[in-house]
Amino acid sequence: MRCVGSITYRQSIGRISDLLEFRACVDRFGFLGLQLCMRQCHDGGSRIIVVSAEITPSDDEMPAPARTRRDGLVRSLLWVVVLGSCCAVAWLMTGPAPKPAPTTAQVDAPPFVIRDGTGSDALERRAAAALAQGSWAQAASLFERAASERPADPMPAVGLVIARWHRIGAASAIRSLDHIGSQHPEDAWVMLERGLARVMTSAPDATTVLERARTTAMLSPSTLDIARRADDVLHPGIAAGYPPLLVRESDGETADQRRQIRNIVSAVRVDDRHAAARYAAVVPRNEVSTAVAVAAALGRFSKDRPLTTTSELAVIRDRAATGPDRAMAALHHAIVVIWVSGPTRALPELQRIARQSDSGRWGAQAVAIERALAARS
Repeated sequence: MRCVGSITYRQSIGRISDLLEFRACVDRFGFLGLQLCMRQCHDGGSRIIVVSAEITPSDDEMPAPARTRRDGLVRSLLWVVVLGSCCAVAWLMTGPAPKPAPTTAQVDAPPFVIRDGTGSDALERRAAAALAQGSWAQAASLFERAASERPADPMPAVGLVIARWHRIGAASAIRSLDHIGSQHPEDAWVMLERGLARVMTSAPDATTVLERARTTAMLSPSTLDIARRADDVLHPGIAAGYPPLLVRESDGETADQRRQIRNIVSAVRVDDRHAAARYAAVVPRNEVSTAVAVAAALGRFSKDRPLTTTSELAVIRDRAATGPDRAMAALHHAIVVIWVSGPTRALPELQRIARQSDSGRWGAQAVAIERALAARS
């Protein structure tokens, strides 16, 4: 057998996925002893197809003059056959080059959060309702109208990006939201929406953006709802919002104690965690007043460190005398446990408080909470 010639055909592809080698032998020129061999492999970023042709005497008794004429004819036809094979036979056998895999899978659009204070008849509320029903085109039209009326307001611009999320793709939508964010760098609401978009796409910087939204929103009374929402998204395993503080100002025995309780209760009631922590910081950990100590523990509550509060309340409960003070600390401990770990772990403590004969009003509240939990289960 003698090799007459070969040619290499290189085809660009997106990436290497394997090493594929095969041979296809075609004997269409038996009277000439022509054999075509094709081999495909991947090298670097290309697919290489090598086609070679060989000639084999079909008759060992063939006279030398005839064999010479045959070889000349083969050499004349070889390159035409090989080139045609590369462009036709090899293509049919290997198929088209694989397409690169998509880099971003289709994901749901983030929720559109309406700012506190938005009017009931605002276009954004109508657009949000359209988004909830999946009417993306209608929502986009409403957001466009709102944006034309208030071009400096980022809310309709953000809403328009969310309404077009599926049309333009998640990556493009996030870039658009980041551009809006660069125009409103201190707007906590825009930070929240940028963070929600990143959560939907599992972006690695989602936590960083949401933490900045929470920190920024905590500093202004008008954006406390944004801080709470960001905190909820950052901690999906903890109940939404914050555990309530049931201590009253009248539970303080002195004017100073009542002032401390009043400040903490007022901050906790409006979800002002920054102010609540600031008021609680001046209360020592060994505060003798159970009411003030419980209020301070709830004021220091943080979803970043929830077990710190449960531990602090357990200490207050255990050092309190039997009676209303102990029941007060135990009830708040159970409430925080419900928030952090669920109601199952808190039920035994609620039942003990309810059975305690000298628990005062805290026993009645424990019964009410236990019944509410039972109704939900």
